[in-house]
Amino acid sequence: MAHGTMTQKEAFEYVRNAPHIKKVREGNYKPGAWFYAEPGDGSGLWQDWGVKATPGKRGLTFLDTAKVDAPPPLEAPDRAIIRGSGVDGALPIQEYAASKRHQVWAENVVALYEEATSRQWVASRDIPWDKLTPLPKDQEKAYCQIVSHLARVEYIAADVLGGFLPKIASAFHEVKLFLITQSMDEARHTEVFRKRALANGGGIAPNFSNMNPAYHEMKHGQLSRFQDTSFLLFLAEGFALDLFRFAEFLGKTETDKVIFSRVMQDEARHVSYHTMRTAYDLANNPNREGEILHLHALCDRTEAEMFIWDFLNPHFMEAGAILAAGSVDKIDKGYDSIRLLYSKIREEYLRRCERIGFNRRERCMVPEEPPF
Repeated sequence: MAHGTMTQKEAFEYVRNAPHIKKVREGNYKPGAWFYAEPGDGSGLWQDWGVKATPGKRGLTFLDTAKVDAPPPLEAPDRAIIRGSGVDGALPIQEYAASKRHQVWAENVVALYEEATSRQWVASRDIPWDKLTPLPKDQEKAYCQIVSHLARVEYIAADVLGGFLPKIASAFHEVKLFLITQSMDEARHTEVFRKRALANGGGIAPNFSNMNPAYHEMKHGQLSRFQDTSFLLFLAEGFALDLFRFAEFLGKTETDKVIFSRVMQDEARHVSYHTMRTAYDLANNPNREGEILHLHALCDRTEAEMFIWDFLNPHFMEAGAILAAGSVDKIDKGYDSIRLLYSKIREEYLRRCERIGFNRRERCMVPEEPPF
């Protein structure tokens, strides 16, 4: 029967006539081939048996199971199977957009996943909301503008990653699970920033219209390669980490300091994965030179726009200058801090590129000197 719309009667019959259901109804309780199969018997159903992973000091981590588990393949099978599993011949073919190890793997992804799961925090109870103290209106307004902007940035990362999870082969479970923790982190960051905007007499700040084309492409699924999305997150998450550090510096209350210390530890994991994933790709991609040229072209069209949208937009620059100066009356003095931040963000980005063997220093689309 086709898996289309059924009547209730047809659905009942469909369930009743499934071969394994019918077998039991007829009194045949013998287990299927999976039970009698053994490794090496030609069935291919069991790849291994008798393995025993030993817990370490931190419990049973993926670092421990890796000692007895199947290693990540160079290329994943074209079926939705978990790594180390045998393949039922009836399992349908499934094509993945990211099925090769060099496309998704990072040498630190296992450790990052274990760190992510052990350091989860809850915005409702792990932030000292009772420590918020009233701020002058100009400072509160500026801080609400900053956290509202950052909430929007985090929305985009969560949306993008969710769309790519089904496109990554199940054989790379460490990568898929880590990206799920990143999506959860991004959601929690949006949550905590929104709560901060509503918790101290302020409110959600206005949006702005200059959407970065790179974000638009990522958010609406116009980038078909996971490598491209991951690389753009390498750029964006690096910028965001620097902005978080600046926002912690600008924070006037204990609550603000704790918020940004929490989100920075999460963001550092994201930057680390997307950095090391790109490094692994460039070290193992069979078409390394072609990949480098492709990434340069991607940067050429997105680098400046991303810098403007993340940082050089009036809502972040003006709010940051007000907070750095201490009041709107001294905003001109606050721009000295924004200029220093500009140079720091640009330099940190270029250094991250150099560390992975991708030199953008001569081709960077962002001016070396602050253009303001």
